[in-house]
Amino acid sequence: MRGRGRMHSMIYDINTTRALGLIITLLALPVLVAACSWQVPADPGLNYTQRVRTPAVTSTPAPTSTTAVASQPVRSAAQDARARALYMDHCTRCHAPISPNSLPAGQWPMYVQRYAPRAQLYGANRALVLAWLQANAQ
Repeated sequence: MRGRGRMHSMIYDINTTRALGLIITLLALPVLVAACSWQVPADPGLNYTQRVRTPAVTSTPAPTSTTAVASQPVRSAAQDARARALYMDHCTRCHAPISPNSLPAGQWPMYVQRYAPRAQLYGANRALVLAWLQANAQ
């Protein structure tokens, strides 16, 4: 009789331990999932431009023969160097540097909009990096 009682007690302890482990796992799982999820912070630069109303331009001057009309704004070598340095400082935190000519110029805005907040790249710095990427694209 004694042996049978001890065996029953061991089985009861094993089942209790398994049930307790399952309960702890089920309770801890949502906490772990919530801790591992990572939200990209809102882009303060984009939020600012959407909140601030800029005055409407009533008229634009017509280009004259002395006014140069260019599709790309004129950038200095210093701006290019700064944009490249910003790209290397911010974007390479998460990945190896990607050559700007690996994508067409039209695709870079989508990637910059998506990943710039994660790289903490906002406002004028973000615009400078995007212009550099597009100027050096395919």
